Amino acid sequence: MNREYVYCVAGEVHQLQWELSRREAQRCALTAELSELSTRVEDLETKLKSATDAQEQLAALRTEYDALLQLYGEKLEEAQELRLDLQDVKDMYKAQVRTFCPYQKSKFISS
Repeated sequence: MNREYVYCVAGEVHQLQWELSRREAQRCALTAELSELSTRVEDLETKLKSATDAQEQLAALRTEYDALLQLYGEKLEEAQELRLDLQDVKDMYKAQVRTFCPYQKSKFISS
């Protein structure tokens, strides 16, 4: 009975060693997977930060673009008004020349 008990205990020890070996292999695999996932999370966090920064820059650029577009429209309108004013001044000058110098109209005014 003693011998059978020893064989039984030896079998259990062998089974437990095999189970321990399998569990250690699983632990190593899980540790490696955890390391990979941690690295991946860090990479994704970095990319998220970059994307967030890019969105903030885009929002700032859109605001600046809208302001510049507004200013450009105002300057365009101002330039058009100045062209019209210049045309009015030219027309007034031509009218004055016609009024004060009717005999030299052809020399000063060319249409």
